Amino acid sequence: MIGLRKLAVFLIIALVPGTASAAQVGRWQSGIVQGYTKYWTVNNDGAHFTIWCKSQRNKPVSLISIDIEGQPAPPSKRVEIAIGRSFVKLDADRNGYLPTNCPTCADNFVYLWNQIRSATRLAVTFADDRHAGFSLDGARDVLPGTACSPASGG
Repeated sequence: MIGLRKLAVFLIIALVPGTASAAQVGRWQSGIVQGYTKYWTVNNDGAHFTIWCKSQRNKPVSLISIDIEGQPAPPSKRVEIAIGRSFVKLDADRNGYLPTNCPTCADNFVYLWNQIRSATRLAVTFADDRHAGFSLDGARDVLPGTACSPASGG
């Protein structure tokens, strides 16, 4: 049997959500997960498009994760993102995430962020030909005006 104290600790840990706060507008949501501000949408097929932001020493840190058919982008391969009438091409890292910490990556990330807030269409194609479309309904209201701004907590 589990002692009462152990049970209380277990329940506290289990019941404290990983997302401390959450907001949803349209198909876009935001919340806090382990110190990161998470902005995401899920399409009707269950594919996820997620932007992770964290402020470290007043400097924003960001990462994009996309999963289609339950899998991230193929490691170290190009990911093509069609946003409105534009295309952004980013390279996945060895884990299938889209890093934003190189100079060109950072510029593309800020451009992509602003396009997500203003465009009407978002589609992603992986190098292995998996693809998904995502709604931008609510993105403008959920994403702050500045990409992963330290002032906004992200």
